[in-house]
Amino acid sequence: MIGHLSAAAIAAQITALNSASQGMFVFNLAGINRRANDAWYSMKPMMGDERAAKSAMRKGTKSTLNIYTAAPLDSRGKSGILGWSTFPSSK
Repeated sequence: MIGHLSAAAIAAQITALNSASQGMFVFNLAGINRRANDAWYSMKPMMGDERAAKSAMRKGTKSTLNIYTAAPLDSRGKSGILGWSTFPSSK
């Protein structure tokens, strides 16, 4: 499956987040939700595919960190960014 991360890779990322936060935040893996959708995998920030993917997959409350894998492509079919984030909201 495109964009698939192994459980070990996810666990390693949680460990890295906890190490980098130096105790200011504690990250715990609450679950993994996998969906195969090529349109979502190539989603672009603030566009329709991003909203659709997050509406369908988001879990938890505004205090829950949801992480998605994606490889957004520019108009030339090249990946132009490594990732993006949004500020928490009351939604």
